[in-house]
Amino acid sequence: DPLTGLRNRRGFVEAAAPMFDVNRSGASPLALLLLDIDKFKRINDTHGHDAGDMVLVTIGNRIARWEGDMCKVARLGGEEFALMVAGMDGFALHRFAQSVRKGIAECNHAEAIGEGPVTVSIGVAEATPDSDFRELYRHADEALYSAKHEGRDRVVFYRGENAGHEAGDNPPIHAAYPATPVSSPVARSLRQALEPLQHSGSGHFAGHAFHRQAYRLVRRNQRGHHGSLPFRPPAGDVHHAGRRQWPDQGLGTAKPDGPQH
Repeated sequence: DPLTGLRNRRGFVEAAAPMFDVNRSGASPLALLLLDIDKFKRINDTHGHDAGDMVLVTIGNRIARWEGDMCKVARLGGEEFALMVAGMDGFALHRFAQSVRKGIAECNHAEAIGEGPVTVSIGVAEATPDSDFRELYRHADEALYSAKHEGRDRVVFYRGENAGHEAGDNPPIHAAYPATPVSSPVARSLRQALEPLQHSGSGHFAGHAFHRQAYRLVRRNQRGHHGSLPFRPPAGDVHHAGRRQWPDQGLGTAKPDGPQH
């Protein structure tokens, strides 16, 4: 892409092809995060296209920080960006998607448009062994549409033809469990313990109660079952993000849930 220096759509498809091969072998989960800048037309109409280009460059620079062996990034066109992420599913993928959303919202656009955040909506689709790029993109795009429709500045996961489930603080973690079957005893017990907290009486996720209970259970389970939750990191040096771990090689230089600069 000549403006941001990120891959364009064609380059993104080519870079993602080997990741699909690994996913088909069952060696690593794969997910597509599709990002769209909220109310970008208003930025162009109010501040001009040069200011809009500056916003795109700033966000592109932030997204580039996640580039690595296990994460490929691109600008697909207009105000739409994408990350193809391997090695994460379930809880870890939810946390990572939220950290991307929050990190982009923290970008400084004062020079271009003055004070105030520029946010993104994110649609996430998780690949199956039979997925190809076109199908995964369509699923992520449907989730992105739901994120826009439900208020913007949020993450929504694709969960079948009729529904997308929020993940977030939108608040931070939504009880939209991964489509991948969870087989470990610890993961099953975590899911069973959190299931009653999934919805409040109004139908909305009871976020605070979920987080308190999840924190206790993860802490307790990790003491005796480190790594048993549904997350399969590749080998390499790791740094902490919340209570989980991500390899630096997997996520480039950005820490999914740490301070953003």
